[in-house]
Amino acid sequence: MRRMLTCLIVFVLSSFEVSAGSERQPVWSSHAQLLKVDSIGRYGKILSPDGVLEFSFDGNNYSFKDLHGAVIARLPDYISAPELVELDWSSNSGKVFVNASDGGASGTWHTQVFVRSATGLTEMLVEELIEQVSTLESSCKEKNVGAVGWLKNKSYLLLLEQVPASSGCTNMGSVTGYIVDVEKMSIVDRLTAHQLKAKFRRLLGAQGRASVE
Repeated sequence: MRRMLTCLIVFVLSSFEVSAGSERQPVWSSHAQLLKVDSIGRYGKILSPDGVLEFSFDGNNYSFKDLHGAVIARLPDYISAPELVELDWSSNSGKVFVNASDGGASGTWHTQVFVRSATGLTEMLVEELIEQVSTLESSCKEKNVGAVGWLKNKSYLLLLEQVPASSGCTNMGSVTGYIVDVEKMSIVDRLTAHQLKAKFRRLLGAQGRASVE
């Protein structure tokens, strides 16, 4: 009996260690970077590809800083937890998006998109653009919006709009994709779930993939 209990304890502890050590997966963008925490609870920085700008969380604020440590942009206070933040720069470091939730993993998710300029970062109100043309119907007014990735044009951004996967929402999990020209602030294309799966599945994070299956 004692041996059985010992084996059971070892199994439970081993399972906990595997779970605790497993890597978090991006929610919307398979290429997104996540804030990583060290052994004493400090969150690391995410650098732009050219190493000139950084994104960080100091325990209170999420911000972008330049090489001198000056804050050039901040994220809103609604973000619920650092574990629910993901970021991706364009390859030329000229643009960046941040996906973040104001609740739990199911949302509500928001995206902020910034374009680099001589004075820092300028926010482009891409989420508002999508809201203006949205045709997703649901009893839930708030929809998840998550950026997926920069396309070859570098000014084109693929985004998803999704009805939260909550039992309180009609048409829960329904999704529409958008390709947005960030510089011109215009919708280039609108995509169904089938089109997203066929063309862009490899770019989708875990929740994005689940939406198109």
